[in-house]
Amino acid sequence: SNYFSCLLDELREGQNLIIPTPATGPIGIASELDGLLCKEGWQTSSLRCDGCSLPLDQLFDSLSIDEKRGSPRSVAKLRQMLSFGQVVIVDGVGSQSWDAWRDFLIEYEVASRGVSSFDRTLFAVIVRGIPMVRMPDQAVALKSVPWRDVVGEIDMRLYVHEALRERRPHSTWTRLLTQVIVKIALWDFELADFLIA
Repeated sequence: SNYFSCLLDELREGQNLIIPTPATGPIGIASELDGLLCKEGWQTSSLRCDGCSLPLDQLFDSLSIDEKRGSPRSVAKLRQMLSFGQVVIVDGVGSQSWDAWRDFLIEYEVASRGVSSFDRTLFAVIVRGIPMVRMPDQAVALKSVPWRDVVGEIDMRLYVHEALRERRPHSTWTRLLTQVIVKIALWDFELADFLIA
């Protein structure tokens, strides 16, 4: 879809991504993005936010990063340890853990600036139910790309109206039928097609 094309374009530009979705939003964004990136030859890693651990601890543990004994975990060290051109997809970040992830992403973005946009290890973090006002400002290597790939009433209205005009070009009932079908079908194009027929 256009939404995933937009995400891929931003990653190609070297942007770390925050992907805000509604609390009851779509599932499967992480797996779809992972599949598309793999098809394009990107190296990916995925993890699900546990909601408890700090981002650095979860990343070091989940990605099995080899640490030197006694060396403290830091964003700079994480950036050095991850392979170039990798995308880490983090799913399931909710309100409980968002502040820690936001702070991590802001710090990681600053650390990313010293690396060419083609060589950066990037993050795509899918957050659920976080208002857009709580997203950080866009930066050189950090961008929020909210999920908006939904079918609205106007999309369904245009689809139904055009389909009815093709089937019954001179009908005086086109506007009324369009309204009725849109209200019944909502976002279901198969049901709309059935009702149009």
